[in-house]
Amino acid sequence: FDTGEGRCGDGDVHTYSMLCNNLAIAMGGDGPEARQFAIGLHEKGMASSPFAEHLSHWRWCLWENGQHADMIDVAERLWNFSRRHGFSRHQPQHYVDDVSYALFELDRHDEIPIWLERLEEWWQSLDAEDQAEERHSYVHSLLYVLRQMAWSHPADTLARVRPYEQEARASDDPGWLQRLGYIFQCSGHFAEAQVLYDRALAVGDTS
Repeated sequence: FDTGEGRCGDGDVHTYSMLCNNLAIAMGGDGPEARQFAIGLHEKGMASSPFAEHLSHWRWCLWENGQHADMIDVAERLWNFSRRHGFSRHQPQHYVDDVSYALFELDRHDEIPIWLERLEEWWQSLDAEDQAEERHSYVHSLLYVLRQMAWSHPADTLARVRPYEQEARASDDPGWLQRLGYIFQCSGHFAEAQVLYDRALAVGDTS
């Protein structure tokens, strides 16, 4: 690790990759420079013996460092790698919202629906028991992605949110209510949007 030199025959290559991943995770929470070092470890691990956990934490490091374009690229790799090779702990609902935000900030609005469909693909792949367990995280991510879509695709977004509208209203979750309000606002339903904004403010913090 100090020199970056050596031969793959000096040890088990997958063990080396796992150690890269574990050290990267251990160091990744210590600030931007540590996360950049962790990214280098993930690159070494993926080059030696690739597995999805590298990409998962690599993506998180880039997100935390505000490297949005690079984060999107690694998220794309994570999604495709997980589909091709399997990843039992793959939880796209926990990063699709980050990707949608980054795409919005980079004015890449037409790519957001792609990630909405990927979220839906993941959801439909779950059995009934897993859907019951993951329902809240799915709807939370769905509303977040739709909120990012609403400015550029208002009609499509409004149609997509309709099946979840009553669930969001009944939740008393200020974030859900604010996102639903923004979707209504972008589609021209200003009075309804104001009702939702007022209710979000009444029930709690929307940050």
